[in-house]
Amino acid sequence: MSESKRYLTIFSLVFFCVGSLLYFGKPILLGADKIAGCRANHYSEDAYLAYCASKGYGDYEHGAFYFDMEPAARNALKRADVVFLGNSIPQFAFSTKSTSEVFQANGIHYYLLGFAYFETVDFAQVLVPRLPLRPQVVVLNADQYFWSQKVSPPSAELQKNLLTTRFEYAEKAMWQSIHARICGSLLEGRRSSG
Repeated sequence: MSESKRYLTIFSLVFFCVGSLLYFGKPILLGADKIAGCRANHYSEDAYLAYCASKGYGDYEHGAFYFDMEPAARNALKRADVVFLGNSIPQFAFSTKSTSEVFQANGIHYYLLGFAYFETVDFAQVLVPRLPLRPQVVVLNADQYFWSQKVSPPSAELQKNLLTTRFEYAEKAMWQSIHARICGSLLEGRRSSG
């Protein structure tokens, strides 16, 4: 093979590889930017990033349950004796150490099935039949927002049942896995050295 043909072959291979990387890698690299501004300090075996205000990321929890993307959450929900169902108001109200201690002291498994965006009963009616619920008690949110007829943006998007919506939530799940491993590890390293 002549010298010029060899350089042409090498140039073509490099051009093809760089072009492919840019074409196929661009959406993946842009996805990293969506979660880059999110906090990574709450990941654990039974906790994921439900929401992040980073542009392009936003809600994850609606799709995580709707598309069954969090097996640990689903298993915890299945074991729950008590389920708190509502929007973010009871979710935050009962996300306390005191709540956890009371239920743990009495040997009762509970699950906070609350959603951001002032979610309403509309989403609960769509979601609940899809879930493995077998609680002895369900505590329903009693505030005016939950019982309104409004549909939250994430709920409206999910109910369109578009393949692109499922892909967006799958992409968020993939980035959470990477984010938890990389950023979560960095935080752990900082905590143990500080």
